Amino acid sequence: MNGKILIGKRTEVKGSLHQGGWNDTFDWLIPVQFNVPITPALVKKAEEALTKTKWYKERSSSWGALRWLNGRTLKETEILKDDNGNIIDVNFIVTESWGLCD
Repeated sequence: MNGKILIGKRTEVKGSLHQGGWNDTFDWLIPVQFNVPITPALVKKAEEALTKTKWYKERSSSWGALRWLNGRTLKETEILKDDNGNIIDVNFIVTESWGLCD
């Protein structure tokens, strides 16, 4: 892919938490670092690589079976461009959903 998906540097998107009766969802902002000039094709490959990661595919539970990770979904790819239209930065916005029970 010629870069790194920096899952370990992800940050929660402020204001993205939605608490429902039986589930919570929120968004992560995940930076992507490239070591070559960024092209749309390279961004697409990075998206594909993200969806194949162990973290993205993870399903788990905590507090016994009272909370469980329903999954993660790539909500948006944020692409920042310079004045000439060249891609200079890429971030993924990933939605995480948890199921809850009392």
